[in-house]
Amino acid sequence: DTETSTTNTSCMALRRFAGVFFFAVPSFVLGIITCTLFLCTIKEAPPQQPLIPPPTPPSTLTETKQPSPRTTAPPPVAQPVAQPIKRDNSGLANYCDVIDAINKKGGNKFPVLEDVLHILGATLSDTFRYIHIGAHVGGVNGSHDATMELTKKYGWNGLLVEPNPFIFQELHKTYQDWPNIYFAQVGIGDEDKMAPFWAVSGDIDPRSGKDRTGGRDRLWYVTQMSTFDPHLGPKRARSIPMKKLQVQLLTFKSLVEKHPVKDPHYILIDTEGYDWKVLSTVDLTVLRPLLVMFEYNKLHGDFPKAKEKLNLAGYHTTHRDKQDEICWRACTDDERQRFPGLQQAQDFITKWS
Repeated sequence: DTETSTTNTSCMALRRFAGVFFFAVPSFVLGIITCTLFLCTIKEAPPQQPLIPPPTPPSTLTETKQPSPRTTAPPPVAQPVAQPIKRDNSGLANYCDVIDAINKKGGNKFPVLEDVLHILGATLSDTFRYIHIGAHVGGVNGSHDATMELTKKYGWNGLLVEPNPFIFQELHKTYQDWPNIYFAQVGIGDEDKMAPFWAVSGDIDPRSGKDRTGGRDRLWYVTQMSTFDPHLGPKRARSIPMKKLQVQLLTFKSLVEKHPVKDPHYILIDTEGYDWKVLSTVDLTVLRPLLVMFEYNKLHGDFPKAKEKLNLAGYHTTHRDKQDEICWRACTDDERQRFPGLQQAQDFITKWS
């Protein structure tokens, strides 16, 4: 019995071992196969792409694109909007109202020129510009205009033109220290060229008329008799010490281009019979001076031409005296708005009316 029990126990153990063996071996083999396949799958799989965040939903605000510095032109700069010019609220009349009052009275009457120039001086102050053709020595000894006096008072900017080299030396010496005065030793003609000129000799003092060489003294205004006129020159040279010279002529356009006073408010011409020759070169469609003055008494047949030119350009004209013609125009809309009101202008209109 003991032998039989032992045999039975051995058989049961063997059966258990066989069961475990037949169960474990396939599982072991299956595990090896599974691991091998897994490792092969990992080795052959493509590389993983980086994660891309999901797109951001569009914003309700407009995004400003930055231009490329190489290929995109910068956006245009906004130009400032011109503001309308408003007339000052002083309630006083201005220079333009003065001119309107003069024109309203009619009859081509013009008041004392200096009164109007004082109003212009107060209106434009040191921005006022003028050109004086035939400036002589700058208005001395009862000269017919007070330009230099007003220049000093208001700080005007002036271009003084004098072709006589002897007189020009005196002119330059007198005003060379005035910072707002410019000089040109030339004449004015219809083209840029050299031309004959009858110049009163430097032997005569232009302020007193005394002969510096001890000869016969003259009246001071004799030194204003220099001229480009080929008819007047030889006649005057018979009784006045004169020298015939070659002097540079410029057109009025060339004169303005060469000097700082570009757009004059006032043009004065005093050239002893040559005034129309000068005036004829002034383009009054480009330059629009407020005032023009020239000598009419020596123009003879050329005076109607000068007057017609000015009238066609919109200027009123009248004799200032027995020598000078004064010419003026109405203001532009811009000038009416820009020129300030002045008590001087208000008083003038009250008196003139």
